Amino acid sequence: MPKIFVSYRRDDSADAAGRLHDRLSAEFGKTSVFIDVDNIPFGVDFRKHLANAVGNCDVLLAIMGDEWLDARDRDGQRRLDDESDFVRIEIATALQRQIPVIPILVGINSVPKPDQLPEDLRELAFRNAAEIRAGVHFASQVDRLVTSIRDGEKKSPPKPPVLVGKRANPVSKPPQPKEVVPTASVKRSAAKPAPSVVRQPIPLWRHALLLYAPRNTAALIFRLLFFPAFAVATLMSTVTLFLETSVENPSALATVIVKMVLITTYYACAYVPFWLPAKIFDSIALPPTSPHVE
Repeated sequence: MPKIFVSYRRDDSADAAGRLHDRLSAEFGKTSVFIDVDNIPFGVDFRKHLANAVGNCDVLLAIMGDEWLDARDRDGQRRLDDESDFVRIEIATALQRQIPVIPILVGINSVPKPDQLPEDLRELAFRNAAEIRAGVHFASQVDRLVTSIRDGEKKSPPKPPVLVGKRANPVSKPPQPKEVVPTASVKRSAAKPAPSVVRQPIPLWRHALLLYAPRNTAALIFRLLFFPAFAVATLMSTVTLFLETSVENPSALATVIVKMVLITTYYACAYVPFWLPAKIFDSIALPPTSPHVE
C-alpha cells in the first residue's frame, strides 16, 4: 500500500482535509494515511515527526483552500515566507526528496505561479493539480485521485525509510549516494620495507683470486682475461720448480729462494695487468663506504 501524507492548513481547509482523509483511509488503510491531527504522539517534537513522515511517504497531497497562499500570522507576515511554517516544511521536504506532490484544489482555482512561492516551493507550480470540490462531484473526483495514486504506486520503486537525527533540520536532505571508489582486482597493500638480507663479507683469498660477482661489464672483461693469465703463471711456476736452473747455487736453500722469487715474479706479471683494473672497476660501481659482500 502507498503511504500518503496529507498537508493542509487547519484554518483554511480542515473540513476538506478531514473528508479526504476518511475516504483515503477507507481505500488504503488508516495506517497508510498520515494527517498531523491524528498521528503525532504526545510529547514528540512535531518537526522531526513531520520530517520523518514526509520522508517515508510515497506521495504528498497539498490541500489548497482559499487562504492557502496568503494566510498570515499575527504579525501580518505571510506564512509561506516563514521558513518554520509547517506547510512549507512538509512540501519543501517532499520536493527536495523528489516525492510526488499532488496539489489538491479545494478552494483556489489554480496552482500559484512560481513568482508567488518561496524558492524552495517553486517546483510546486509545475505539478499537475487535482480538483476536489465539496458537492455532488466529490466522490467521483476522489475516485480519480485514488486511481492516480494507485497508478503511481505501480510505476514508482519503493523508498527506503528516512530517519532524522536529534539535531537534524525539519527539512531533511535526501541521502547523498556514497562515492564509489574503483578498486583494482588485486588490492595492493601498503608498501612494506623489503626484508634486509645479511650478507657475509668476502674473504681476502676470494678478493685475491677475483672469485666474486663482477660489478660491471669492464670488471667482467678483465676478470675473463685474468684467469688465462693465472693459468699461464701456474704453468710457468710448475716448470720453474722442476727444471734445473742454470745458476750455480751454493746451497739447496739458495736454490729454493731463487725459485720462489721467480715464481712470485711470474704471478705478479700475470696478476697486475688484469687484477688491478678489475678491482678498480669494482670499486667504481660500489659506494666507497660499502664493502664488497655477497
